[in-house]
Order: sequence, then C-alpha cells, then structure tokens
Amino acid sequence: MVDVSYLETYKQVGFGGANAGEVFLKLVNPFDLSFGTSVKSDALGGLATPSMAIQGLSRVMGPVAARKPATPDPNAIELALNDVISNTFKPADFFDGAKILGGVDLKDLLEWIDRGKIR
Repeated sequence: MVDVSYLETYKQVGFGGANAGEVFLKLVNPFDLSFGTSVKSDALGGLATPSMAIQGLSRVMGPVAARKPATPDPNAIELALNDVISNTFKPADFFDGAKILGGVDLKDLLEWIDRGKIR
C-alpha cells in the first residue's frame, strides 16, 4: 500500500494556472520503482532498465518522478515536484537510476546532453 495526500497546490488552484502539470496527489514517501541492480537489460534483449522514485500523480502524465528529496517529508516531496507542477520536464530527474545498454547511467547521459555537449 502507498500512502498519498492531496498536493497543496492542487487544493488551492485545482488544475491549470499555477498547476500546469496537473499534479493532484503526492506520495507520503517516494515509491522506488526499480528492477534491481542484478538485472542487465541488454542480456534480456532490452535497451534500458527503468528505475525511478515515483513521488506524485498527474492527470496528464500519470505517475511522476522528481529528484528524490533528502528527507522523506511530504513538504519536501511537494517542493521536489515543483518542476512537474509547473509543467517543466527534467529528464535527468525523471530517469534517475535508470540504466541504458546494460550499465550506462541514463541520468548522466541526459545531463551531459542538457549541458550542450551534444547538439
């Protein structure tokens, strides 16, 4: 079972406006969705091993992840979701912990691309 609560932003403005990402629920504690470090996606014929910390639910995006807060506090989780709430997608935060090609950290690759190393 996963404990959730309504997002303060949602309670104040509903959907749209300051809640462009249409997030309505936040998890009380992040839910780690990972497939384990022993699973090698390339050995199974896959390209990537998904891994993320689900922290909220959005009407338009479904489960959403953000950079995991230092403390598992509902207020810290809501702050971590600010980019999602404002409808700003940061792939490196969403895919934190995911591996590609059997061991390359997808987050590192995305941050490298975001810094303009690849155009």
